[in-house]
Amino acid sequence: MGAFPARQPWIDVARGGAASAVALFHINEIRPRDGSIYSQLNQWGWLGVPVFFVFSGYCVFLASYKEPSVKNYLIRRLARIYPAYFASLAFIVGLCAIRKLATGVNDYTPVPQTVPGWLATLSITTQPVSHVPTMNWAYWTLSYEVAFYLVLAAAILLPAARWWWLAGLTLLATNQDLAQRIFFLSHWGEFALGIAIAWWHLGGKREGGLLALFAVVAICRQVLGPAENSIALLTGAGLLALVRLQFWLGQPWSWLSRAGEASYSLYLLHVPLGCWVVCRLLDPTGWRASGGWVHFGCDLIVLFICLIASLALFRWVELPGIKLGKKLARNTGPSSSQPASA
Repeated sequence: MGAFPARQPWIDVARGGAASAVALFHINEIRPRDGSIYSQLNQWGWLGVPVFFVFSGYCVFLASYKEPSVKNYLIRRLARIYPAYFASLAFIVGLCAIRKLATGVNDYTPVPQTVPGWLATLSITTQPVSHVPTMNWAYWTLSYEVAFYLVLAAAILLPAARWWWLAGLTLLATNQDLAQRIFFLSHWGEFALGIAIAWWHLGGKREGGLLALFAVVAICRQVLGPAENSIALLTGAGLLALVRLQFWLGQPWSWLSRAGEASYSLYLLHVPLGCWVVCRLLDPTGWRASGGWVHFGCDLIVLFICLIASLALFRWVELPGIKLGKKLARNTGPSSSQPASA
């Protein structure tokens, strides 16, 4: 395989854009949509999710490829996703408690009432893994991410059969009936496409190309709809171009790169902070539903506030978690290199 890629800040920028699109979509789901062009465009913001999945396939596979230890890999992955998740969960519980005390009613989100419900919530095995509802509209995608981490953990255990393991899962994902029964297979084609591009980037042109072909077939057979399938394929093409052209693109503006680094935190916080708190305070009567530049300007204010909070969460929780994971893991040789915004 070829040389291991260095960190690619343009990927942070792309993921930040995807997180912002999802945030704007959710911000506009809490009010009736108007007929403006802006409102018609942001109703497609949920398509940032398949963008995330393709980029995760690329970045996390690169982070796992030269890792000889499953334990070290899982430590880093868990430290990457859970500290910020727990912090956002604590924020949601605090909001619900304040709302209950202030009004007598918690109309934000259902809080688990049973021990199994809390265990599922804390372990990110809520819907669609189980019947336990999520406490945040965006949390459902995290179950797919955790399942993806486990798939790559198995790949580390079978280094000689790594490609066959991933290709086999991708072929299984082309079966629509099976993909509906095993939840993570319904989006597996998107992760697999990112993996294929990473494999190609590492020098495995033949293996990466064949896996990409399987992934494209799996995506085209997904029952998620033509819009998501098309965006996933376009994201794969864009990622491939980004990998090829990054030398010519140069470095993105530093503020864009920093904001992109906080994309996960933005994804976690935009619903409880943006939709439940800021939108209600900024627009208590729904006047932004009148459309036009007022609507767009209000949404930018909400997004900006969420981004500031996300940068704080990234700095004080997410980044220390990443550093702790690296410290706890026994990094040896090439496995200590973390590429591409992993």
